[in-house]
Amino acid sequence: ALHAQALTEAVWTHNDAVLGLVRDSARGRLLILGNFSDKAQTVPAYRLQELQFAGTLHDHLTGQNLETWSGITLAPYQAMWLEGANN
Repeated sequence: ALHAQALTEAVWTHNDAVLGLVRDSARGRLLILGNFSDKAQTVPAYRLQELQFAGTLHDHLTGQNLETWSGITLAPYQAMWLEGANN
């Protein structure tokens, strides 16, 4: 999903402080989130579902799995590279 030929699309996260990018390739989809605030920020669960990133997601930057049922909260200035945990 990080290959130079992967399709990249900026997506609205329903939070002005969080930048969202979706990368699509033959190998899968990746949701990149970046919090550009000095406060914790949340991307709501309904928006993650709309983007087809619901359920358990794997963060490639930390190696942790996250549940999205209550949304995803990013710490100040945190970034996440999220993919379905089953991928």
